[in-house]
Order: sequence, then structure tokens, then C-alpha cells
Amino acid sequence: TAPNTILTPHLGASTEEAQVNVAIDISEQIADVLTGKPARSAVNMPSLSAESLVSAKPYLLLAEKIGSLQSQLARELDGTGRPIEAVEVLYSGNFGKTPTGLVTRSVLVGILAPILSDPVNVVNAPTLSSQRGIKVTESATVRPTDYTIGLTVKITTNRGTRTVTGTVFGESDIRIVQIDNYRVDISPWGPMVLTSHNDRPGIIGAVGTLLGENKINIAGMNVGRQETGGTALMALLLDDAIDQELLSKIRNIAGMETAKYVQL
Repeated sequence: TAPNTILTPHLGASTEEAQVNVAIDISEQIADVLTGKPARSAVNMPSLSAESLVSAKPYLLLAEKIGSLQSQLARELDGTGRPIEAVEVLYSGNFGKTPTGLVTRSVLVGILAPILSDPVNVVNAPTLSSQRGIKVTESATVRPTDYTIGLTVKITTNRGTRTVTGTVFGESDIRIVQIDNYRVDISPWGPMVLTSHNDRPGIIGAVGTLLGENKINIAGMNVGRQETGGTALMALLLDDAIDQELLSKIRNIAGMETAKYVQL
């Protein structure tokens, strides 16, 4: 060989120094996932920088919460699942550098996790959705809205469609701001009862009385309606879970149309 030639391994990662760096990088990524941070360099996933993943985290969480809410609201009153035929994800406003493909995957995670026994994640969610015959589409618009950004998820079942919209206030305050045509302001955390009822005096009080008699504290309440005396949608955020017996009593209140329990 020439005296001025240096030979190196064909695979650079085989060096001792590279193996140490790979081990450190793997350990850091595992620690990130275990502490709730988004996964970096996942297989079959878009490659994103750590900074991009941090900025996207509230949108990923909002997407998963909306998906979970949609999945749970799609259940029959006896708790059995209702097949979801299609999922439409609409991005409104300026999402900046947020990777919308990853957000859509998070929507699917939220939809599938409550109904599947096997683990669901952003890597396998598209495949699992396809296997269940769910058609997934996404679109975007920059037209002005009431919020800087809006994430709308519409699902279709054999009973019709339901639309849920959410947004992010500030850097991390996620909210559900619309369910179908009802304006709401819901912080999507913990146990919750959502009702559809006649907009007349006494119904909200009756629900509160039942919960109080069963030692269930109301952490927050929000009511949306389209017109006085019509149908109103109420979201009750609770400190504790409720059982089927108490939920049945709420459903039997005069003027109550539907009442569903969800866990976010």
C-alpha cells in the first residue's frame, strides 16, 4: 500500500467511538418516550428534529384526545362499539412547521386505542385503520377562523357523522371548542359526562343533584346551545368515574335525550 494511505472500516458505525454514541442516542430516545416526549427516529415514521417534535407535542396530544372522544361517543348506549367507516381530518389556519401527517396518525391512535386490545401507536395506526376498512383523508385550509389553528375530525358510522373541533391556546393549552354545531369550551382531561337534553329549567340541576347524592364532584361544566328552548349539549368534567347505574339514572331524567360517559 501507499505510505500516505489510511485504511478505515467499511461500516463507520463499527468503530468503538460510534458504538458508544449510538448507545447514548438510543438511551436518550428511550428516556424521552418514557417521560412522555415524542419518539425521535422511529421506524416507518417521518424523520423530525427534536425541536420540531417538541413544538408539535400539543397538537399530537389534541389529536389523540379528539380521536378518543370520537371513538367513545360512537359507542352504543350499552357500550358496544359502532364500526367507524371513514375519518376526515381538516387542518384550519396556520400550523407552521407542525407535521400534519403525524397529527393525523395521532388522531387514529385516539380512535383505535379504546376499541383494540393490542397496543396502538403512531407507527401501526394507519395499518390497523386500513385493516378495519376505515377510509382516512386529510385536507387543509388557511381561511380565517375564530382560532389561530383548528383541528377538525369528522367520523362516519352507519348512524351518520359527528364532527369535533379543537385548538391550542398559547403553547400547550388544548381545548375542544365545537361538537357538531355546538360551541363548547372543554378541557379534555379525565372522566366526563356529555349529555344532549331539552334546554329548559331543572335538567342541569337534576343531573347535579344525582351526582351530589352519589358523592361525585363536578370539576367543570360547559353548555352549548343553538337556540333558547331547543336542544342543548352539556359537558360535565368529573373528579371521579361513575358507574352504569348512575349513568342510567341520568339518562332517565325527564327531558334528557342522550347521556354518555367518556374517559379522557
